[in-house]
Amino acid sequence: MDAIALGDIAAITRANGVGKKLAERIVTEFRGKPPPLGEGAKEAEPIRTALKSLALAG
Repeated sequence: MDAIALGDIAAITRANGVGKKLAERIVTEFRGKPPPLGEGAKEAEPIRTALKSLALAG
C-alpha cells in the first residue's frame, strides 16, 4: 500500500501481470482513499491480496 500512497509506479509494476498503464490506474483510483474497514471489507479482499503481493515483491 505504500507504493500506491507514494505513487511508485515502478514498484507496482513488479507484480505479475501489472504493466505501466495498470499501475498508473491503480495509483489514480486509490490515491487518497483509506483502506476499507468493516462493512464492505470482504468485497475488497482481492485488492488486499494484490497489495500484499506487491509488498512481498518489493
